[in-house]
Amino acid sequence: MLSYETPSWQFWQRGDQNFQAEPDDKIYFFAQIFSPARFSDSVILHWYYKDPVRGWQTTDKIPMTIAGGREGGYRGFASKQNYSEGRWRISVETTDGREIGRIYFDVTKVSEINPHRAFYKDIFR
Repeated sequence: MLSYETPSWQFWQRGDQNFQAEPDDKIYFFAQIFSPARFSDSVILHWYYKDPVRGWQTTDKIPMTIAGGREGGYRGFASKQNYSEGRWRISVETTDGREIGRIYFDVTKVSEINPHRAFYKDIFR
């Protein structure tokens, strides 16, 4: 089950592209990759931060092993706890550097916890 704050009327977005980060929040990235049965390989979750002066800078490269055979494809996630405010992107890349997916998002840090924070949920089978 995934939870996110983006309202359902923003159906074109696949996550929290405008993430309001409260104290102690983590950023989670979820990937679903379709692969044939008995397939085994790895992908790299490449996290970038857009530095206002130097442009896109790599912050992390997290390997994720893929094992096929599931009708809905392989699913996995990665999280980030230490991050800055600003523009981010995550690229899903093959081990030889080819990009197979990408998402952009903005992080704004807020200093107080919102007790009325509403989350939407999706169940993936």
